[in-house]
Amino acid sequence: MAELREYVTCNLCGSTDHSHYASGRNMLWPSEVFQVVRCNVCGLVFLNPRPVDMETVLRERPFDPKVMPDPAKMKARQAFFAEWSCLVGPFAPGKRLLDFGCGAGMFWHAAYEAGWDAYGSDIGVALVRAARQYWNTDRLLAAGIEELQQRFAGFFDVINASQVFEHLTNPKRTAPELRSLLKPGGVLTIDVPSIANWKEFFRKGAILDVPAHFYYWSPATIRRLLEESGYEIAVLQAGFGGRRLIRRLVRNPELQNKLVFS
Repeated sequence: MAELREYVTCNLCGSTDHSHYASGRNMLWPSEVFQVVRCNVCGLVFLNPRPVDMETVLRERPFDPKVMPDPAKMKARQAFFAEWSCLVGPFAPGKRLLDFGCGAGMFWHAAYEAGWDAYGSDIGVALVRAARQYWNTDRLLAAGIEELQQRFAGFFDVINASQVFEHLTNPKRTAPELRSLLKPGGVLTIDVPSIANWKEFFRKGAILDVPAHFYYWSPATIRRLLEESGYEIAVLQAGFGGRRLIRRLVRNPELQNKLVFS
């Protein structure tokens, strides 16, 4: 694993001035220790060094049946969707939705069943193929951001990115790219694990998911990312110790795209 790692600069500010923050292991590589660092300039916490070309790994990953829906997962996703829809309702200009990073499509299905004109996308080719077959739909797409831009520029009222931004290789690039898929007045919703109370977080072992998580967001760093990407933050709420999520909806002042955190 060591020879497949790369050192990166801070994705928010570009600094190379980092301090050690924590170390962790993954059961798949028990002899490997992964380092998490904190940027001394802007405070972003991230994996460094990190695996090379993770997007290709995720795109080509074999299908894992354990990720598919079961009654418990569906119940949890339906509860999440109910809370999400109450939050988004006052801001969304319409009901055309993209579930960005849709996985097995459980959130997408909850939205579709509730009357949303919903699509889903994920880069995992085998996963999307299985999800399309499971739900008997052509609304789930194996596509990255470039393919989505070619087909869906200015198309969506709402984009949901649930548990996605901690995995991105370049969130500073992806955040503004998602704006191009929104209509004027469109909404972006995001939820990520919160590292606001890191002592509780690491004591419970809840967030240090290395090397799957490239970034560990706090309210301050996610706010900076989104504001520098041209969004206007309408609502931001965060819990502690990773027990709750940071969620948000964003609006670009020019395009009137609103972001709300809940």
